[in-house]
Amino acid sequence: MRTISVTEFRANLSRILDEAERGVVYRITRGGVPVARIERFAQGDHRELDAARRTGASRAWPFLGRQASGRNAAVRELKSTELHAHAAEVLRAVESGTRVAVIRRRRPVVRVTPEPHAAQAAREAAVDGFVAERATWPRTGMSLAEILAARREGLT
Repeated sequence: MRTISVTEFRANLSRILDEAERGVVYRITRGGVPVARIERFAQGDHRELDAARRTGASRAWPFLGRQASGRNAAVRELKSTELHAHAAEVLRAVESGTRVAVIRRRRPVVRVTPEPHAAQAAREAAVDGFVAERATWPRTGMSLAEILAARREGLT
């Protein structure tokens, strides 16, 4: 699995789609936090796409900005040219839970899905950032018992 930033994704989109079609899996990160995954469209994915096609949800354009979440979120079809034109908007939609099937020559070749643990990774990154910031704060020179006693007395 290769990890790339959103900027790299937008700059090298054609090459990334070609490689993903051949089986290379990409993880897209924003600020070091994984937000999406690009991989080859698997045979089992066709059932879900066919169901979305029957309901007309797969080609609902523009789908950008709509919220979708969980396993019930429809797969959206998107031509590779549309992905090139709207890469940033598509990634924002994928971050919110939308799954996208990229179409080339009228057949799905690549899927873009939300990273499974993106929310948890974002929380962990925030906590790590706070812990690093807290380490730079000056020490009070008081023990825990003294701090609690001062708190009870209303000094803090």
